[in-house]
Amino acid sequence: MLNAHRPPSNVSRPSQRTPFSSVDSNAVDEDALSKLMMSKAVISAQPKDDNGTARIDNASDAVYEDPNVDPTVENAVVDWSEERKGLDNLFLEQAKAKLNLESLPDFERPIGFKPSVEFFDHQKDGIRWLVETERNPSPNPFMFSKNFFKTGKSIICDAITLKKLETPHPPVKGSILADEMGLGKTLQSLGLILSNPPKGHVYGNVGGSEATGDICTLILCPKGVISAWTQEIKKCVVPGTLRVETYDGSRTRKARSKTIEKVQRKEVDILLCSYDTAGSAFENPNTDNKGNWLLDIHSKGFHRVIFDEAHEVRNRASKKFKAAAAIAKASEFRLVLTGTPLVNKPDDVQPFLDLVDLKPLNNPSIFKKEITDRIKHRQMRGMTKLRRALGFVTLRRTKDGLDLGNIVPKTVHISRVEFVQGEHKDVHDTLYRVTKSLYEALVKGKRAGTTSTRTAWGRVFEMALRVRQSCNALVPSEEYQESCELLAKITADDGSLLEITAEEATALLDHSDESNGNDSDGSVQGNPASFPDSPKIIALLKSIKSMQPDEKAVIFSQWTGHLDLIESALKREGHKVARIDGNKSLEEREAAIETLSTDKTVRFMVCSIKAAGVGITLNAANVVFIMDPWWNEAQENQAIDRCHRFGQTKPVRVFRFVMKGTIEEKLVETFQQKKATLAKGALTRLSKAEAKRAEMATMMDLFDIDAEDSEMEWIVDDDEYF
Repeated sequence: MLNAHRPPSNVSRPSQRTPFSSVDSNAVDEDALSKLMMSKAVISAQPKDDNGTARIDNASDAVYEDPNVDPTVENAVVDWSEERKGLDNLFLEQAKAKLNLESLPDFERPIGFKPSVEFFDHQKDGIRWLVETERNPSPNPFMFSKNFFKTGKSIICDAITLKKLETPHPPVKGSILADEMGLGKTLQSLGLILSNPPKGHVYGNVGGSEATGDICTLILCPKGVISAWTQEIKKCVVPGTLRVETYDGSRTRKARSKTIEKVQRKEVDILLCSYDTAGSAFENPNTDNKGNWLLDIHSKGFHRVIFDEAHEVRNRASKKFKAAAAIAKASEFRLVLTGTPLVNKPDDVQPFLDLVDLKPLNNPSIFKKEITDRIKHRQMRGMTKLRRALGFVTLRRTKDGLDLGNIVPKTVHISRVEFVQGEHKDVHDTLYRVTKSLYEALVKGKRAGTTSTRTAWGRVFEMALRVRQSCNALVPSEEYQESCELLAKITADDGSLLEITAEEATALLDHSDESNGNDSDGSVQGNPASFPDSPKIIALLKSIKSMQPDEKAVIFSQWTGHLDLIESALKREGHKVARIDGNKSLEEREAAIETLSTDKTVRFMVCSIKAAGVGITLNAANVVFIMDPWWNEAQENQAIDRCHRFGQTKPVRVFRFVMKGTIEEKLVETFQQKKATLAKGALTRLSKAEAKRAEMATMMDLFDIDAEDSEMEWIVDDDEYF
């Protein structure tokens, strides 16, 4: 049984608890110590008197290997779906232990919240726990003392590496709040800020701060989430209580420097900054035109740093993570916010443990050796350590584990839209026939040992994208014309498709013109074919007529070009429209959300899934339209949850538009048929080759190209094309 972050209610407070387990011996023998730490007998051992026998003060602190598991087995499959369930159950049990302690103070409503703000029980508990982790930081759990009775001396050892520590690990001043999406992590974080101000500081005191240290809480998050924080503060906090500033990378260098000067003068309580801006400042120090140093986000530490949507910085090699880690080390307290503490593999967790400074697992080399490699070799000790580390610093609750009876219902409808004979169907059918024929030729050629160029493979995948875009009238005219020319070259006189070789397909693809490409939001550069409204837009306009007058809707698409067409059609019908996409500034995003929330004449918002799919609240709307299916269904669900969340008072209706008889319908069916497999795959440690094979198998399914799994080896044997 793993330790909870806090002790059971019948034991003393953490500050009074003996922080280490102790082992008495005549010498430091790592092999013997390792065997002792891994022994099941240790788990059930009871403390003994000081008579020279082995002693462990807290038996549940011990970890052990399962003697029935062969530690030499490599490449074993780990069922991460079961492990994640186990972790969620562990978190729920630990949450009960952490949040029902007599030693944990009762909830006190933080001063500074508006009277209209109401807290759910789990949010009250979360604030209690967060405040306690800062006021009474727990001792590091990965230490034990080793006593030498003959000499009367003792040493402190690391329970992970089993090596002597010259100095004890410091208390843990970081936590991970990993509540499932939609349970109010932002509100709980504000509760922590208002409940536990820096010593000597009073929020809202116009007379200045008497704090001797830093007072500012830095909130790092994706760019699109900054507006969500400002809106939440505006909605929940009494005006004048918190002084909020944004460190905006789009501002001049001197303006950014002045913002940090205000922080240093203790004139800022909350500073908002995007991961991208922090990463850019980390690699490019702030200087003026003469090369003189200016203050930037890395010039000083902070009282507290909050990492929101922390999965954004899971990649240790990224400049965003390096910037976040540097800021964490310079700050007193650290809070990681994420709805997914464990996603694909154990390595996903390690950056979080680094940010909260849980030694020694903040060291990636030690984490790899003691956890990743052990789990890979199916050694029980690796998973035990991972569970223990996460259990110590993490509070996670799921919707299934809480009584949330007042969440409004959500219904999802799949609306299959048919092509009518005419231009839109002609474009789709032409692109599909050309792409399928060329793609199938490359596949058959590769099976037979024919080598095709990188350009040919890249071009055919780009054409597959165009097939999807043709379901939304987004294909540029020149792209359609080129497809018509390609189709003519591979069509016989009787109208049937010629059977072409891989060499012929490669030649055709290599000599085809490059398309204009996509921008970061997936919009098509170039004018789409000038046809009437697409069938989907016609279906959308028909659907919104069934909405009640007091209902509002959010319309999501992955392509900004599609948003342009939708917005134009809505305005033509006399509707006012707000918009969020990747090209909007922070101010424009905030204004759009405010407009949807407060302006009764604005009933619609069009959004890019990437720009507005996470981190913002759009519960002014209760109708959601998903205009095109996303490769990752979880991305769609996150977008839907922008409206289906706490504060929503109306039942939520979701409409997913799919073109019947097209690649879109196959995409949705693939998701539905393989949902269990995909869910497991998202939690399984797939190798690079396995991931490629899965992606290629999906593509071949969509284009009705038969292939056994064994025949997919050729896809991944050579990295030349992928």
